[in-house]
Amino acid sequence: MRLLTLAFVLFFGTIYAQDDSSDSSDKFDKKLEKLSSQKGMITTYFGENSELFFEIPDHLLNKDLLMVTRLRQLPANYSAYRNAGSKTAEQMIHFQKNGNKIDIIQVSTTNVAADDDPILLSVQQNNLNPILASFKIEKEANNSFIIDVSKFYNDDSPSFNIIGERQKKEYKISGVDKSRSRIDEVKSFPKNTEIIHTLTYKVNKPPRGNSTNTFTFQINHSIIELPEDLMPVRYTDPRVGWFSLKKYNYSSNKLKSDSYTIAKRWRLEPKDKKAYASGELVEPVKPIVYYLDPATPTKWIP
Repeated sequence: MRLLTLAFVLFFGTIYAQDDSSDSSDKFDKKLEKLSSQKGMITTYFGENSELFFEIPDHLLNKDLLMVTRLRQLPANYSAYRNAGSKTAEQMIHFQKNGNKIDIIQVSTTNVAADDDPILLSVQQNNLNPILASFKIEKEANNSFIIDVSKFYNDDSPSFNIIGERQKKEYKISGVDKSRSRIDEVKSFPKNTEIIHTLTYKVNKPPRGNSTNTFTFQINHSIIELPEDLMPVRYTDPRVGWFSLKKYNYSSNKLKSDSYTIAKRWRLEPKDKKAYASGELVEPVKPIVYYLDPATPTKWIP
């Protein structure tokens, strides 16, 4: 009789567990339906209460993405060297699946080695990329993973680098006041996703004229898919000044890593390669385009 009772409990307990799981999934689906969704590189679900969900397709996992953080608006008398549009962070990231979580990994490309060189294993083991954030997978369906990134963008991640160390000390800035912080706007496109959010910080020693003891910033984050067709590097010459990136090659023939620098440059490629090779002036495949800030005074536009 005890065995029959135990079997009965296990059987119906399993049914109830499955029903609970189904109910939970239905509730989550209904929650997403109430949010404003936009399809794009990352499909987003955004609500008025600063709720934000990312739907990450599996083909985007481990792909090279660029995350750029800029100041969109900032308080008066904050810094002489930062204004609206100033970049506070630029980093390459990967979305990585780890069990029932999706991690955002900050990818470093400073130390390198050839793919077929055994020392590559050592380079990887001694240059573990940091995890910027980790999110529980709320739902997995249609080869994609839905995660809740609300807290990530309602707070100040160290990777955003919004407040400089000098400003923290000068104004004695403490943490983010979450009651006065929010996600304002989210837009998703085929090759990028844009998040605008407001962060308010408590300030213990505000500048003159600030009686609120707070600093409020509006921040813009861009997550951009990088091209798979990598452009060739251009090595710098020490005789010519250039903005550059330093790298260390552990596959060098020297008995140590070999450092070198490559130029930061535009991806300018000629439409007519033959004419370009013969020294002729040719049109580029993709020209450099400059956009004027809407705040540009009319008299300076020409």
